[in-house]
Amino acid sequence: MRRAHARLLLWVLTLPWLVHCATLPRPEGEMLFRAGNLVRAGEYYERSLVNALNAREVELALFRLITIYAAPGPTFDPVRSQVFLDRLLREFPRSTYRTEAEISGALTAQLLALEASVEQARTEVAALGAQSNGCRQTVRELGDDRQILLQMGTEEAASRRACENRLASLRKQIKARGLEIVRLNEAVAALERLRSIDTERDPGGR
Repeated sequence: MRRAHARLLLWVLTLPWLVHCATLPRPEGEMLFRAGNLVRAGEYYERSLVNALNAREVELALFRLITIYAAPGPTFDPVRSQVFLDRLLREFPRSTYRTEAEISGALTAQLLALEASVEQARTEVAALGAQSNGCRQTVRELGDDRQILLQMGTEEAASRRACENRLASLRKQIKARGLEIVRLNEAVAALERLRSIDTERDPGGR
């Protein structure tokens, strides 16, 4: 009888500790994330969503996946990042990670918009370059026909100057947008450093 009571007492005393351990985040994913191994960390947290022991692990996994897929590099996948952000806000509307996750999503959206603008500008530069080459080719094909050259010379020169001015303007835009992308990347990196500092203080984010 005393042994039975002793076993029961031991179970009662250790139960809170066991429950506490069960709610702590698993260290493997955090070690990979802090080491900068985002590819393996992403794989780990994808599995965690399926094998999570509790809601706290799911919440942390979603937040880490938002960050991993928003980070510039081999894991960059803004569509997946947005999917996990939507799920975090839907399943954990009062999440302590909400603000940081939304900031990450906004920065990713801005980065994508800037990259799209740069790509469009490059397309315009290529088109204008082809147009300018066409202008030069037309002039060469006219050869020695001085009468036609005199008639078209003014229009051709004006068109060429317009092409060159547009090219110069687009190159400036591309350079400016490239600088904006660099600044956004630096902002994302600074945010990651802040998250790493916060995670080192409390790996669970609580």
